[in-house]
Amino acid sequence: MSNNAAPFPMLKLDDVRPHEFPGLSRLLGPFRTEFFVGQLSGQHWEYCPASTCQSYPGYPNVVGPNIAPQPFIHGEKISFQPTPNLEFGMGITAMFGGPGLPVTFGNFFRTYYLHSPNAASNPGKRISAADLSYRLPGLRNWLTFYMDALVVDEISPVGSARASVNPGIYLPQIPGIPKIELRAEGLHESATSEFVPGFVYYDERRYRNGYTNAGNLLGSPVGRAGRGGEGWLTYWLSARNKLQLGYRLQMVSPAFIGGGRLAGYSVRSEFMLGPSVSISGFLQYEQWKFPVLSTSGQSDVTASLQCTFYPRRRMGR
Repeated sequence: MSNNAAPFPMLKLDDVRPHEFPGLSRLLGPFRTEFFVGQLSGQHWEYCPASTCQSYPGYPNVVGPNIAPQPFIHGEKISFQPTPNLEFGMGITAMFGGPGLPVTFGNFFRTYYLHSPNAASNPGKRISAADLSYRLPGLRNWLTFYMDALVVDEISPVGSARASVNPGIYLPQIPGIPKIELRAEGLHESATSEFVPGFVYYDERRYRNGYTNAGNLLGSPVGRAGRGGEGWLTYWLSARNKLQLGYRLQMVSPAFIGGGRLAGYSVRSEFMLGPSVSISGFLQYEQWKFPVLSTSGQSDVTASLQCTFYPRRRMGR
């Protein structure tokens, strides 16, 4: 998951600090766990057998466009830190529920173990994930390498031929230029002969809107059948004042509704005008061409200005 989609109502349980597990922690170090379950919105089409649901006219076994109840999603993750410089984790998310698939403990647990190509018995859409973060030897104060990966309907993306990978690097300071911070990352969604392009965020078996909430992808904003990257260069004028330059490139496979390309450039700043007032600004310019939306190249500009006041309250004795 990412912050690409709006939050949704959920219950979340998160360890605030690592735990030790007798024996296992000697090898893998302390661990943390996370769990959440919530209800999505904006799902319009879902597979449901005609014997259970009233299908949309002309589309057997498909209900919509305004389905109720909306499906749920749950996720679990466990992270280990075997050394101060290495951390890795594994996780799973699964969509379940909706018309013809009641939200019960039975259907909830089926998302962990049952997999079927038959849409009528498939419990939902599942994604497995793995991630790691490593501070490189000799450069531990300067360079961190990290990577996220996900795969659909497999136990783990590790070793999978159709995993989507998201590598990145982070330099909290550049040697010789301590006030400059750099972060860059890329993403590549794999293509396979088994599934249609964009299969990571699309579910032909049950949830036709796929891995989305209110119409926005729950995963990377690079999108379906896409690859690309982003980078941010930040100059810290002081501990609370900064200026940031950003660049984003997104390319979509021509096999996915004609493909397309987007390039974006941004400037972001934040300055304290005093102990209680800050002002921040954002300016972005994008150039894009997606034939399904426009046959010619397009551009857009986004700008914002924000003023923040931090109240200071004097506490009496």
